[in-house]
Amino acid sequence: MINARRGVLLLVAALMSLVGLSAWWGLHETAMAPPQNAFAAAAAWQPWGGPAWIPATRRTLAVVPDPDLREQLLHRLGARYPLAATLWLEQARTAHARSESTASVRRLLDTAIAVEPGDAEVRWQAAMVAIQAGDLPTAGNDLRDFLSLSPRNVDRAVLMARRWITDPQRLLDTLIAPNNTEALKTLLRYAANWRDWALAGDAWQRLPDSDATDPTVIKDYITRLLYAGLGLQAARVWGRDVAGFAPGEISNGDFSRPLQQRTLFDWRLNPPAGAAMERDAKEFASAPAALHVHFDGKQNLRLDTPEQFVAVEPGHVYRLSGEWMAEGLTTRALPYVHVIGYSRTKQYSNLARINAAGQSDWPWQPFTATLTIPDDVEVIRVRLQRDPTGDFDRNIAGNLWLDDIRISEQRENSE
Repeated sequence: MINARRGVLLLVAALMSLVGLSAWWGLHETAMAPPQNAFAAAAAWQPWGGPAWIPATRRTLAVVPDPDLREQLLHRLGARYPLAATLWLEQARTAHARSESTASVRRLLDTAIAVEPGDAEVRWQAAMVAIQAGDLPTAGNDLRDFLSLSPRNVDRAVLMARRWITDPQRLLDTLIAPNNTEALKTLLRYAANWRDWALAGDAWQRLPDSDATDPTVIKDYITRLLYAGLGLQAARVWGRDVAGFAPGEISNGDFSRPLQQRTLFDWRLNPPAGAAMERDAKEFASAPAALHVHFDGKQNLRLDTPEQFVAVEPGHVYRLSGEWMAEGLTTRALPYVHVIGYSRTKQYSNLARINAAGQSDWPWQPFTATLTIPDDVEVIRVRLQRDPTGDFDRNIAGNLWLDDIRISEQRENSE
């Protein structure tokens, strides 16, 4: 008796293994078959029905235009899987093709959604059918639900909805639920890539503070704005995280804080081979620290750092000031302070250039320059620069310190 039971159990296990293997192989063969043959492959391996039937039907329906053939496929699928969302989606498409009412098409779409409510692709397909049927308000709701399930696909939904919604605020109201911060953050990146600054700005404003000031979000957004010449918009973004930040300000110009390089509004330190940079708390013009630049004398180097982007008001006049000190500089090609302006379409290469006195050593001394900002410029870049030279003393050695770097706006009544 016991052996008979074991035999039955083994037989059942073998049959279950065979069914599982058949299902796996059916899925494999369906995926490998050309789309027009996908359903035939699934039916050949799983004539009684199986997990390959629904994806196979989707693949074949996507390439088969013949209405009779499509009806046959749906009939076979419906006989085995009457609650498959694909069945109801295709019936909705057929209803639209037969010019049935929008309400009839919607009922079929709602049934498809009801049988697979957690499937993002079903929501997407429902939206596509609704758009074809001209039911745009409902299509917007379907896309909103699609993004709630799949927020990383926000680009697909936005590009589709833009066919009938052009206003950025209305677009976001339609597509993105207030608590869908993942979709908003993803859209912020896409909108910046598209250089759609109005859409990006609306997406950023809707983010809660904890997400809008997330370093992984804010750094990328500010960088893109600055390289696009949108300094004032970038300053507003940074001001949401740094209280009191305003255009025309050098950040950490007295080097009182560690050099964090959080965004391009901080000092960027990227020294080339032959140079080293560090915050120096022992040598400074005013406490607590300065920036120390050391050259090892082995390179005829090109230097374009430290540097910092500064947002400025177009057409205004500013005064750049600071202090520097040198010790043992060994070349006539000395570092200098260089200011470059950027508009959306143009670069102003020489808003200011402050040269050293042509000496190897000098004590702490001030430097200054007047910056007249062109009417189309919102961004300037302040940097320490050194150009390679063909002179015999091309390799630079020695030390340079910078401190108290500031920008102040010059009023019309100022002397």
